[in-house]
Parts: sequence; C-alpha cells; structure tokens
Amino acid sequence: MPFFLESRYFVMKVLETLLSLAAFILDECVPTCSSCLPLYFFEFASCVAVLFPLLLLLMPLMDIPRILNITSWPKLDFFITTGTFSLVFLATVLFFYDNEGTPAEQGAVAFGVLASLVFLADVSQQNRDRKILYNDLKTNNEKSIKDLMLK
Repeated sequence: MPFFLESRYFVMKVLETLLSLAAFILDECVPTCSSCLPLYFFEFASCVAVLFPLLLLLMPLMDIPRILNITSWPKLDFFITTGTFSLVFLATVLFFYDNEGTPAEQGAVAFGVLASLVFLADVSQQNRDRKILYNDLKTNNEKSIKDLMLK
C-alpha cells in the first residue's frame, strides 16, 4: 500500500484540510472588521493550510514525486507541515487577540486552534518517525553512492 494511503497519514492530512477549510469559511463570514490585518492574515494562513495538505495528498496520486525526482518525500512533508503549523498557529493567536468577538470570528478561532493542534500532532508524529525514515534514507543514499563508486 502506498505510504500516502496509510491510515495515520491520510487521516491527519484530511483532518488538517477539513479543519482549516472550516476556519477559512467562518473567516469569510465575518461581515466587518475594525482592525482587518489580523483577519486578512488569518484568512491567508487558513487558505494555505487548506491547500498544502491537499497538495501533499494529491501529489503522490499523480506520481509527481517520481516525475520531479523527489527522493525525500518524508522530509518535504515534514518541512511543509511544520511551516504550515507555524503559520496557522501564529495567525490564530493574532486573530484571537484582535477580533470583535462575533460568532463567526469565535468559530474561526476555534477551528484555527483545532487545526493547529492537528498540525502539531502530525509534526510530532513525523518527528518520532523521522529517525527511522532518515536512517533508511541515509542507508539508501550510502548504498547508491557505493554502487556509483563501484561502476
């Protein structure tokens, strides 16, 4: 079974996408704002948080990692997920402290917090798996180098 359809990976990416989408939709429902910069930043971050996990789910289905010769997919996934977590968390904190308290804003913040927690859980799981993954990659790279040197 391809790695991207493993239950943990698939569930995490789908949850990240759905929670971020809910935050984005609720953010779009905010009718007015007195201080719009945190709102716009949250809107940008939640949109990125919808697109990146979706991209990470769809790219392997289209065989793009092989076409682009991406040899370290877990590393790419780790850095994209970590960056997205940082962006969503920062935007959620800023929007939490600077909003007017409408139900749409409160809902957007709540889904932003939930999305941040799922991103954090994903990053933590990947960090735990990282040792195994990077050791396998290192072994494969060393084997490839030895094979090249023997030719």
